Amino acid sequence: MFVSIIIPACDIEPDTTPLQKVMATTELMYEIIIEYDSYREGKGITLQRGFKRSSGDIIVWYDADNEIKPSSIPEMIHLLNGDTTGQPDIGAVIGSKMHKDSRIHYPFGRRIVSKVGHWVIKTLFGLPIKDSQTGIKVFRRELLEGQWISTGFGFDVEILCSIHEKGLGIIEVPVVIRKHNSKEVFLMTLFKTLTEILKLKRRLK
Repeated sequence: MFVSIIIPACDIEPDTTPLQKVMATTELMYEIIIEYDSYREGKGITLQRGFKRSSGDIIVWYDADNEIKPSSIPEMIHLLNGDTTGQPDIGAVIGSKMHKDSRIHYPFGRRIVSKVGHWVIKTLFGLPIKDSQTGIKVFRRELLEGQWISTGFGFDVEILCSIHEKGLGIIEVPVVIRKHNSKEVFLMTLFKTLTEILKLKRRLK
């Protein structure tokens, strides 16, 4: 089994040291692909380019800012392979800020806005998950093949909808958030995400 870890980067140079330390504790063969969004094309397009450069049969998406600790990645890979659950029909394992065991330090207001955003996504698309937007996810390679409609922040929802429609399971796992972005950055990202998923909903009808 070979693992490709794809990191989309825009305004920062990713520090992969924590990630490499985590992967060094496993026996997994892996590659780290940093894909830069130099022309502001969107996170979805950036991940598509990174995917085309990858060769792993397991694909990991991991945000560049190291906001989320990478310590859960090995366990997520094991869950995807059914090593713990005994369920071979799992299509994706995703980090979830809404998991009861997650440790995050967001202000109360941001928690409320996040819950509203996740409720909108669940209502529109019927996904059986609480959080689609946390920046750490693990997939089977074959489920990412083909062209994605979404170019920006709605790509998570598009991919997860496709997996759900195939009858495959999606497992949510807890995450540890060591810091959080500013209120302005969060609200801008939330607005862009909701705008794109509304467009995605119309295109998927």
